[in-house]
Amino acid sequence: MKTLTFTLLVLIGVNGNLFSQWRPLATFPQNIPVRCLTYSGSSLFVGTEGHGFYRSIDNGVSWDSSLAGMDVKCIAVLGNNVFAGTLGNGVRISKNNGQSWTGTGLNGAQIISLFVKGTNVYAGKWDFQGVFMSADTGVNWTQTSLQQEVNTFVEAGGAIYAGTRNNYVFKSTDNFSSWTQVDNNLTNPKIRELAVSGNFIYAATDGGGIFRTSDGGANWTAVNSGLFIPYIMTLEVVGTSVFAGTGTVFRTLNDGAVWKEANHCMPYALEVNTLILVGSDLYAGTENGIWKVNVNAVQEKVEVCMVTVDDQNKNEVVWQKPVSTALDSFYIYRESSVTDVYTIIGRLSHTALSSFTDTASRPEVQSNKYKVSYNTNCGLPLVTSSFHKTMHLSIVKGMGDTWNLIWDPYTGYTVSTYNIYRGTSPTNLQLIGSVSGGNTQYSDLNPPAGFVYYRVEVVSPSACNSSKTFNSSLSNIASNATTGVEGTGNKEIAVSLYPNPAREQLSIYLNLPQATDINLQVTDLAGKELMHVTSQVLTSGEHQIALNTGNLANGMYLVNIISRYAVHSAQVVVTH
Repeated sequence: MKTLTFTLLVLIGVNGNLFSQWRPLATFPQNIPVRCLTYSGSSLFVGTEGHGFYRSIDNGVSWDSSLAGMDVKCIAVLGNNVFAGTLGNGVRISKNNGQSWTGTGLNGAQIISLFVKGTNVYAGKWDFQGVFMSADTGVNWTQTSLQQEVNTFVEAGGAIYAGTRNNYVFKSTDNFSSWTQVDNNLTNPKIRELAVSGNFIYAATDGGGIFRTSDGGANWTAVNSGLFIPYIMTLEVVGTSVFAGTGTVFRTLNDGAVWKEANHCMPYALEVNTLILVGSDLYAGTENGIWKVNVNAVQEKVEVCMVTVDDQNKNEVVWQKPVSTALDSFYIYRESSVTDVYTIIGRLSHTALSSFTDTASRPEVQSNKYKVSYNTNCGLPLVTSSFHKTMHLSIVKGMGDTWNLIWDPYTGYTVSTYNIYRGTSPTNLQLIGSVSGGNTQYSDLNPPAGFVYYRVEVVSPSACNSSKTFNSSLSNIASNATTGVEGTGNKEIAVSLYPNPAREQLSIYLNLPQATDINLQVTDLAGKELMHVTSQVLTSGEHQIALNTGNLANGMYLVNIISRYAVHSAQVVVTH
């Protein structure tokens, strides 16, 4: 047996947060593909591709190796016996905790899975040769009735479940004597691994993500929210959470309802083939050696919880703060004037309230997209969250005394209902109606006389807790009190736009208190000028000006009516 001992200078004298983020296990060769990990007593066993079997009896401080040159696909322990399933060298057995090995009655076979139940060992063969059982620690093997290529076994509720390479899941309730295929709604047949957590059985598939059953396999449900890589190699249950290994590591804390990346300081494309919990440490066997993290300090990718408009008419970004002592700070990003290009607008300490006010925002002018990230402090690029987008509300005069409300849809979570509020002051708004999440318009047919104020609310599917609780996202407050800006002489122009939304032409109706020169300007919501109508002098009274909107793309625009004594801005929607 070859013994490998590595110096541990990098591990001694560093702070206790070393493995609060993923780090490569420096004592294990980093160029070796790891296929399986097993822990027994105080020994950690590792099966590799082409490099045989590794063992550590001192928590990874030093390693010895055996079965040189073999592909060790799986490892199982029965009493004092260690079994290694290999590709091409059958099942090997060690009676001295992995120090030396002998062959068994399955020499030369390609073994892809091992399972221990009672005093029996089961070995799954490749090429549809089925599953074999040994009751005498590998001396003799008997073929079972399961003629499938089995990657994984689990036991739950008195039944045995077998996940196959290309033929879904099979179930036995009579100790391997007979099997029934259980695959209703299990849409991917390639089962990499099965795992049991509470009342659920999880199936990791090669290309279909993760499925879950709570009725013994009678029905399966895909549980892939947040899981953007569908090729799942391994699963590991830790308490009430489940970890999934793929090109990186994901975790669910709510029975698969949502998965989040739990890969702080782990580069992408490592290909995590196997996971195992040893004490409080989670080990990941990858295509490039072994990585390790303290499972109690695993950091998930931080996500925006919601964005809203605060009482000071500024955008506020709220995120759920990860429970970790290893984070340094959070970065807040806003989308620039270039699509999908974000710039950092703020940084907050991890100890601060996890909400940020964008003092440079103008929610009365436009909506904004925001992202957040945390400082990795491990040399990897910052991983930003998915974006959330605020609601920008505008009102336009309808027929008669009515007001039409139009807003940008909230983006970031599924919206079920928009609530519409109205009041005669911005501090006294009352609910006047609701529309479904698919609607972004509302007409107020009976508004009160005079100035009127509106706001739109959407209730978050889950509350955001950042030392104070946020339950809903709010738009800006829109009002007819702010549609005109008075200039010198305390004169105001009466303006209405029709039709709004407009198609090819927009009519602008003006009622001038006195003669004045008029300039018309059309801009986007960021203030970029798109059209300009040459100045003309109009007498006092009513006027109609036709504006060609046929060359404008679908969207929302500002129409600015500029006179010598007033500037009036009104919003128009163009739809062709």
